[in-house]
Amino acid sequence: MSDRKRCIMIGAGGMAGGWIHNFYPRFDDRHQIVALVDINPDVLDDSADFLGLPVEKRFTDMEKAFDEVEADYCTIVIPPAYHKDAVMLAVEKKIDILSEKPIADTWES
Repeated sequence: MSDRKRCIMIGAGGMAGGWIHNFYPRFDDRHQIVALVDINPDVLDDSADFLGLPVEKRFTDMEKAFDEVEADYCTIVIPPAYHKDAVMLAVEKKIDILSEKPIADTWES
């Protein structure tokens, strides 16, 4: 289906694993995870294998993922202390954002 939305998924373990294994498969007709980012290579590979993502779409660096992959939106499911960096990259690339709560861990963020 060509009108599926393309997603960069930020986070692959913990809560993000729930999104990857339980939530997103139910909506496979509407979206496609086109890149996956996680700082833990083992967690990254486990979730990417589940998704069938090729090695070149697996990233340990968010900025590299945003630079190399075209997407319509990103899903941010990482610890709140790191949300700001992910949000700023998405804003810079002018893509939509779906973020796990809380959006930030401090009022200043």
